[in-house]
Amino acid sequence: MSSDNNRQENTHISETDLTIVQVAVPLPIRHKTPIIYDYLVPAEMRVATRMIVQVPLGKRPVWGIVIHDAPSGDVNHAKLKPILQTAALPVLSEAHLRFLHMVADWTMAPFGMVMRMMLSCPKAHLLPKSVTLYGLPKYEPEDETDNQTDRQEVSLTPKRQRVISFLESNPAMTAPLLAQETSVSQAVIKTMAQKGLLATSSWHQEEDLGYKKNLPPSTLVDLTTPQQEIADGIAAHLDNGFSAHLLDGVTGSGKTEVYFELVAQAMS
Repeated sequence: MSSDNNRQENTHISETDLTIVQVAVPLPIRHKTPIIYDYLVPAEMRVATRMIVQVPLGKRPVWGIVIHDAPSGDVNHAKLKPILQTAALPVLSEAHLRFLHMVADWTMAPFGMVMRMMLSCPKAHLLPKSVTLYGLPKYEPEDETDNQTDRQEVSLTPKRQRVISFLESNPAMTAPLLAQETSVSQAVIKTMAQKGLLATSSWHQEEDLGYKKNLPPSTLVDLTTPQQEIADGIAAHLDNGFSAHLLDGVTGSGKTEVYFELVAQAMS
């Protein structure tokens, strides 16, 4: 895992200041045993064991899990690549890692393949992209007179007045949406912000993930009587540790709906 570029990037770092960790990468080879490589931790980055991190693997970035906070042995630092970034997620628990190993053992699948399934949604590892909202500046009551004076000093074209009138009865919103609602261009809105007629704020838009809605399981899917009986029978074991159950049914009989009902109960 060496390259000339890595050697050039790392030459300014003193070896005494280097932190090296071992990261399990999602390679679907070698049954049970994780594939682990050593990586450098950039000086400005804080990394802990069981943290999800993004690392270069060959010519592509992949998500992996920090397994050990020390190098695997006597490593040539010039051949190591740095960690690219850390996931915006809590550190995994020991139980989580044990579960990955248990799934690999139970399904006789390589650990790397099981780990790749868990890390297969890259958007979930990072904070949502920040969007800029445009709204009216907030003033204290005693400053309202000054606010009106400032508006008078700035040329209020019909388009600008239309934006201000709209926002007086509506919340802040993105430039594309505000432009659509007021029939002006985004350039008008951004110029108003530059002149102080509008205030900007940042907002992280959360993904609309169903499991965050905390819906009662009964509202997720309507099971038939036989399906509900099977789901209830399996649900009785959910709090008693690991257990295995086999659903035998033809294609289209509703096995997946039963699984979803049980997943909803386990996550509620």
